[in-house]
Amino acid sequence: MKGNVTAFVIFMVDLPMIASSYLKKCKNNYHNIKDQQLTIAAKANIFICIIFCLFWTIYFAFSKMWIIVYMDIVFTLLSIFSFFLIYINRISAGILLSQAVLLVFPVVFCVFFDIATTHHPQVAHLFLPAGAILGYLNYRRNPSFLQLVLILLSIACFIFFSGSSFTLEHAIPLSENTRSHGRWIAICVATLMICISIYTMQLEIQIEDSMAKDLRLALGKEQFELFYQPQVNASEKLIGAEALLRWHHPVLGSVPTQDFIPAAQTLGLMPEIGTWVLAQACKVLQDWSKQEQTKDLTLSINISADHFMQANFEETVICMIHRYDINPSRLILEITENIALNNCVSMIEKNEFLIRKRSSAFS
Repeated sequence: MKGNVTAFVIFMVDLPMIASSYLKKCKNNYHNIKDQQLTIAAKANIFICIIFCLFWTIYFAFSKMWIIVYMDIVFTLLSIFSFFLIYINRISAGILLSQAVLLVFPVVFCVFFDIATTHHPQVAHLFLPAGAILGYLNYRRNPSFLQLVLILLSIACFIFFSGSSFTLEHAIPLSENTRSHGRWIAICVATLMICISIYTMQLEIQIEDSMAKDLRLALGKEQFELFYQPQVNASEKLIGAEALLRWHHPVLGSVPTQDFIPAAQTLGLMPEIGTWVLAQACKVLQDWSKQEQTKDLTLSINISADHFMQANFEETVICMIHRYDINPSRLILEITENIALNNCVSMIEKNEFLIRKRSSAFS
């Protein structure tokens, strides 16, 4: 490698997109694309809820059913607030609030107002699946215990009200005239919300499938690249660098590791990608060893769990070191604490084997 070691500062550019151009025109990463899709779906569902509630607020105000009017006003205000949270990029908080609203209000309405009769079935519980699906999409993006609880409660309540006619003693049934017209409106709105959520889920699956196909081609088409983050000691002297893997997607541009590594692990591609990173790191160390100013620098690379647990992992490391004729002490293999704790015996055996072969050491 010519010249001094250069520090690369990697910027993530977040460009605005629209739903119809995700896979063709966007120059963004997969994580942001999925965020955009989830945001659009959440905003659409919440907006529909707001319009739906305003309509019934006006209707019940003319009917002088003030308790339902007050409920609808609260529902509307909470929906507006959840829309605002999503607008300011508090996506998880906004969806959690909207999901809680879509759980509590249909349940309350089923118990007190939407009482099934021989002519008209309950319909308020049909909004519960919409909230559950939207919550599931958010859970895939940002798993949380609260989100999971809301999803399970929504499903459980939907099953309960679908198979029973539970009411309270002080229930206030809606008039037959209101139910005859209102049930079709509620059915159509709930179905629309469910369709929006399912369509968003389909788009996410398409993106994941696209990522899987692209990852399989990335190695052969040399779309991966290593960047180097400098490492200094207490005296601020450069002592080495850490290799950072980036994927240059032909359509999406630079994709950071947190967006494609989980998919690569699921597909079982990490050993192959890890071997490529190891080879590139050894090649760089070979270049550094030829220059006075870089010959003493170390290079650290991260080792994934599935790559580390490969039966031939040690032989692969030794083969690369011999192929590029590098000083083993200059190559540092970084193992996460989880791997070390879960595979303590295996790690010690592999480390001792490499040391016996005068190869690199784990950190």
